[in-house]
Amino acid sequence: MRNNGIKHIRSVPYHPATNGSAEHFVKTFKQALRAALTEKTLSLKVTNFLLAYRTTLHGMTGEAPAVLLMRRNLRMKLDILKPNIRKQVEEKQ
Repeated sequence: MRNNGIKHIRSVPYHPATNGSAEHFVKTFKQALRAALTEKTLSLKVTNFLLAYRTTLHGMTGEAPAVLLMRRNLRMKLDILKPNIRKQVEEKQ
């Protein structure tokens, strides 16, 4: 661990103050599941939440998690409604 520059920090298990970002994500996730009234199954609720979460810009990094992971934007319903005109112009040229 010393060779790789890893510093081991011990924390109390099940103590929310030690991992605030994880606790914040869980709170957001629970709120989204309660608010998703249109979806019928839990699987669909989770899938829709994760798609929205992964395409939303993160406050600290300024990038969406999907962009950081896959180096591209994920396709959303808005992309279908608002097509990329630049790509169409490039194809026609």
